[in-house]
Amino acid sequence: MKQTDNTTWLGTGRKFLAWLLMAICFVGIPALLIFTAVDRYCQLVELELGKELKMSLQQAISETSRGVNIGNYLARNLDEQLRDFSRNHATDSVIIDWLESERKILDSRLSYLIWDSSGTSIAQNISADPQSPDWREVFTEISQACYNGENQLRLKSKIKTDLSLVRKVLGPQYVSNMLEDCANPKNYDLCCIDSALRHPLIWANSYSNRVYLIFFDPAILKSDMGIKRQLANFARNRPQLFGIFKPDADVSGLWSPRPVASPENLLTKLKQLNHGASNVLEADNQLLATAFLTPQLSVFAGTDKHYSTQERVIYPLAVASMFAGLMLPFLIYSWRITIADKPGSLSIRPRIAFIFFFACA
Repeated sequence: MKQTDNTTWLGTGRKFLAWLLMAICFVGIPALLIFTAVDRYCQLVELELGKELKMSLQQAISETSRGVNIGNYLARNLDEQLRDFSRNHATDSVIIDWLESERKILDSRLSYLIWDSSGTSIAQNISADPQSPDWREVFTEISQACYNGENQLRLKSKIKTDLSLVRKVLGPQYVSNMLEDCANPKNYDLCCIDSALRHPLIWANSYSNRVYLIFFDPAILKSDMGIKRQLANFARNRPQLFGIFKPDADVSGLWSPRPVASPENLLTKLKQLNHGASNVLEADNQLLATAFLTPQLSVFAGTDKHYSTQERVIYPLAVASMFAGLMLPFLIYSWRITIADKPGSLSIRPRIAFIFFFACA
């Protein structure tokens, strides 16, 4: 009797092992492959997102680098805008409004003086009298020395000017070719006419029948306004988050054209990324990338992951579970005929369905 029971248990054990092996081969392994495939798909999506983020960051660096040299940026911006105003025959009020808006952006570090081609003052926001003899001498010098000749002033015979008087008004180190160079697209810059920086930096040019003399507070040389404006223009219509930060500073050195939810947390991760070997960091549900811009500044880019950490587990598990659920009738049927020794009664359609689902897996 005991031997018969042992034989029965051995037979049942063998049947169970056979059924378990079959379940593993036809359901377990395909479900695992499905889980791995979906997980790999999610991983590839994130990798592509990381590559896209790095590409966008490089483009941001290229654009932002144009604002690193603040003198070059301001001179180029003035030339491009005033040239555009001249081309479109903008009124004086439009030009003055733009200059005032620039002055506000630059924290009142910009002043201007505008003459017409005859030397009559059009607009100013400085206390000097542009019609005084000293300033008339400055006008004559500027109108002949500036780069742009569209107002035909430089085609006229030159009038000798008193450079000592011009230097007394503008600065002790003024020379004529300074003004021509500062508005030349090959040499965009601001003119420094006093190495001690006791006088304002200047930029001058002429368009149509207007002559412009722009003054800048020397403190503008320490400004990162050009970098911020270039980055803001680049990021305006892009889904990623862009910004700049100082690796050795606190949260006050972090700036972005868009609001940042947790600046302290973001700065910690950016510093970690900046000092690490990797150039892309997965932080929470966000991808971050940084790149060097200047010795004091780095540019960062961030984007939300396509799949969160929880979704990376839930989606593969759900698809694998769905397959296992579809194969459940097969497991029940195989159990009945293998373990329970009940006769098989599966019709052709369920068999075809099983083969189809297995082939899909």
